[in-house]
Formats: sequence, structure tokens, C-alpha cells
Amino acid sequence: AKEAMDCAPRGERFDTLTRVDVNGEVLSPLYWAIRDGMRSIALFLLEDLLSIRADRHAYYYGREKLFKTHPDIVEVLCKDPGA
Repeated sequence: AKEAMDCAPRGERFDTLTRVDVNGEVLSPLYWAIRDGMRSIALFLLEDLLSIRADRHAYYYGREKLFKTHPDIVEVLCKDPGA
């Protein structure tokens, strides 16, 4: 997963972490990982989204994108014993 994210353009990183198009169906990689019990992938996605990054122009932090695209993430994580 890390290698795939390293290839994502800076401006699209949060979008790639929160939504993917699979044969015309938009899925959440995070929910997908949680549902399928891929705990290390889910943790990687959360850590990457919530890491603070910077360039010469701004700081970037994916908290807003995470809660906009996954408004029930806290509930999902609390309900899933494998997460």
C-alpha cells in the first residue's frame, strides 16, 4: 500500500486514500480494509490520512477529508472488534 501511495500525486493523495473506482463502483479503501479484517492496511490508511505534511505553500492534514467522506468512522471502528 505504501508503494502505491508514494506514486499518488500530492494533490490527489487524500482522494486516493478515501475513494477508489472499481469497475464504476466507488469504494472506500478504509472501509474495505476494516470489513475484510486487514487491520494493518486500515491502520496505514488512517496514519497516512492523519499525518501532517507541508510544502513551501501550505500544510496538509487529511482530518477534514476523512470525516467528510467517512462521517461514521468512529462508530465503525468502535463496532468492529478487528479494527
